[in-house]
Amino acid sequence: MFITAAVSHYGKGFMKNIPFLFGILGGYLIALIFTLCGVKIIDFSSFNNMTWYPDLTFLKWQSSDWSWANLGKTCLFFVPVAVCALLEHISDHKVLSNIIGHDLVSDPGLHRTLLGDGIASAVGTAVCGLPNTSYGESVACTGFSRVASVYVISVAAAALGLLSFIGPVQAFIQSIPSCVFGGCAMILYGFIASSGLKTIINNKIDLNNNKNLIVVCVILTVGVSGIWLFDAAFSGVSLAMVLGVILNLILVEKKPK
Repeated sequence: MFITAAVSHYGKGFMKNIPFLFGILGGYLIALIFTLCGVKIIDFSSFNNMTWYPDLTFLKWQSSDWSWANLGKTCLFFVPVAVCALLEHISDHKVLSNIIGHDLVSDPGLHRTLLGDGIASAVGTAVCGLPNTSYGESVACTGFSRVASVYVISVAAAALGLLSFIGPVQAFIQSIPSCVFGGCAMILYGFIASSGLKTIINNKIDLNNNKNLIVVCVILTVGVSGIWLFDAAFSGVSLAMVLGVILNLILVEKKPK
């Protein structure tokens, strides 16, 4: 965390654009020194099972785990995730608009950006991947690096896709201790939260309004509490966003007297 903060604040030029990379590499080096001194922090077992050639597991489709009995549970899991991804997409584009000084909601427009997310999610599902959306972590990286070029991000995405097929790179990433990632996350996720608060301030949301205050309170509390509904998968941010939308719909604005 200290390395990331120092590089972001004191770094010059390109170095200042990649503070999280310096943080992870610096944290890994410190963890490596402790591990070599007998305090085991890094688990190198991922290198033991490493393969140098790509394991194309995404091409090995199977349907043996499908069951009609699990249909309800599957819907209960994926519907909130879909709603959460939709809401995160909109909020991320609001925050990103503030960062780059251009309203992305109107240009290129949510209809285009949501279509892109939908196509990416469909392709990801077909190859056994995860749902895709404009994750807040990416917005935080853009905010710190101040690099918002579509071309730069596209090249970076393609490079990461190619690196994911290289065994040593996969093994190295798997061996990064959670405490190292956690140090970066202290700044990364804090940026996401503070960006949300900044968006509320910039849009002059009146928190003296009881309705607005209740919605914000519930979202913040549920989001960090770990409470879950029906299934543990429906918890945290997903549940907070859904409850926030429901409250916003049922709490009708009072007409001024």
